[in-house]
Amino acid sequence: MFRKELHKENLKFCTTPNLLTFSRVAAVPLLVIAFFIREPIGNYLALFIIIAASLTDYVDGYIARRFCMTSKIGAFLDPLADKLLISVALLLLAGSGKIGGYDLIPAAIIICRELIISGLREFLGAMGLELPVLLLAKYKTAVQMVAITCLFYNAQAPGQHLVQLIGELALWAACVLTVITGARYVLLTIGFIKSLQLQKHKIEVRRKRRRSG
Repeated sequence: MFRKELHKENLKFCTTPNLLTFSRVAAVPLLVIAFFIREPIGNYLALFIIIAASLTDYVDGYIARRFCMTSKIGAFLDPLADKLLISVALLLLAGSGKIGGYDLIPAAIIICRELIISGLREFLGAMGLELPVLLLAKYKTAVQMVAITCLFYNAQAPGQHLVQLIGELALWAACVLTVITGARYVLLTIGFIKSLQLQKHKIEVRRKRRRSG
């Protein structure tokens, strides 16, 4: 039974949505390399990578749902790829001074939240449970991508100050959504744990009744 399920999952491994997700993971080191290329070429390359990665985030999900290509590996890697890309991008922006002052607060909150939720997913996965992706979390990721794209915008390009302002506002908006969805995930995890404890208690009660009977 286990071999059959494993074989079916292997068949779904190299699907188009998964390949797009892998490309988003591969975009992370490319973004770091582009970041250290001298301006303005490096800025344009970084901006292109961010936009391309953002598009693959939408496309892979659409294809997976539209053509029934969902898989366990895809469900695991998709949010992980987003977290890697967003966290590294925010670190690069902070290191370069493109975000600073109070704008570092939402960046720090977003990175901390991503680490916490990743830990919760691993914790639940060890118990055979899966933390569902909230619809609001998808909107949160979209807003984060908009913020990062604007903040990577070339400082020498026209309208840079307006784009920078939009990026900063989007970053704070993403932070609010990050806190809301993060709290929701924590509550879901607590609910799962309580449910498991209740089931375990019921099983123990039944065993005791059988032994006494």
